[in-house]
Amino acid sequence: MIEKILVANRGTIAVSIIRACRCLGIQSVAVYSKEDARSLHVQLADQSLCIGQDSLENSYVNQKHMISAALYTGADAIHPGYDFLAEDAEFAKLCQQHGLIFIGPSPELLEQLHDNSQMDQIVAKVNPNLLSENSAINSNETAKEFVDSSRTIEVPIVADHFGNIVALGERDCLSQENGQTILEETPSPALDTKSRKNLGQVAVEIAKAAHYTNAGTVSFAMDKSNRFYFRGVTASILSGHALTEMVAGTDLIVEQIRIADGQLLSFKQEDITSKGHALACRIRTQLSCKDSKAESSLVKHLHLPAGNGIRVDTALYVGYQIPENYNPEIAQIIVQAADRLAAIQKMQAALDEMVVLGVESNLDFQYSIMEDPKFREGKIDKNLIESL
Repeated sequence: MIEKILVANRGTIAVSIIRACRCLGIQSVAVYSKEDARSLHVQLADQSLCIGQDSLENSYVNQKHMISAALYTGADAIHPGYDFLAEDAEFAKLCQQHGLIFIGPSPELLEQLHDNSQMDQIVAKVNPNLLSENSAINSNETAKEFVDSSRTIEVPIVADHFGNIVALGERDCLSQENGQTILEETPSPALDTKSRKNLGQVAVEIAKAAHYTNAGTVSFAMDKSNRFYFRGVTASILSGHALTEMVAGTDLIVEQIRIADGQLLSFKQEDITSKGHALACRIRTQLSCKDSKAESSLVKHLHLPAGNGIRVDTALYVGYQIPENYNPEIAQIIVQAADRLAAIQKMQAALDEMVVLGVESNLDFQYSIMEDPKFREGKIDKNLIESL
């Protein structure tokens, strides 16, 4: 039984993992770089340990430092969060070699998921008509034309070690030119009931054929003709987990830990019912609306929106100096309402209420998206961002 988890990440996701540990009565260990010494995840954890200098290579992606920290603190499991070491097969293998539980897929599965030819074969067996995104780019349009005009539809899944796999709706993602997702919503305004059900079934079948375990995301590209293309499988929790949790009524990080501990999924596919419409806006520090370069900022005053159907995931607090070396995302605002228009109106109210003094953010830019007529009609692609 897992008793202590080392959180191999930082920021909002580290805070979420620590809170999940508390819900399960599991001790948590926060690791941090010197620049992150005053970060919220360090303060919330039961135990904390500095693992290196400010650069990622010397801290959060240094595998030897992570393993040493886990062994030194007596942790019996490591939760990698997302990015950093989350999908690193070598790190997962290193955890196994040192008797540590890696909260994620096995090293062998991670290697398979990174092998495009293997995944193409699996997808072809599941659905011969489902082409890969690369096929679409090579056969139809230039890469930029296809990417700019297509939508990214993600299907979050969760699977235990007993063959149970559940799809948790979908997320329609809006990204900037640099590929960073800035807004997500569920259900997708581009899908009808039939296509939504079919896409979820395909995602589950792909996961089952790959013998997938733990939380993950099956991603698809949807072109202007509403045809789907397989994009890949992200073998970790994603930042969009909060949006999924809002409508599905689940805690995916808690579920991840339970699965890694050898337990059955706590719910079945028929238990998952979409509740209304939800939106998630990612708030980032930046120099201008279209420039995602982060700058170091001191949080002088902070007010977070609240109310029925509003959730804010953040690691901010008054007096916190936002580091300049890491992901500029500082918060996520998630809202849920009866329908899409009501969700947009609620998000506008939440964005208007949020105050972060001392930090230049994209709050106003997110508000302009909510006001845009094309967005309100559900016509979403990367060209929308360029037009604002």
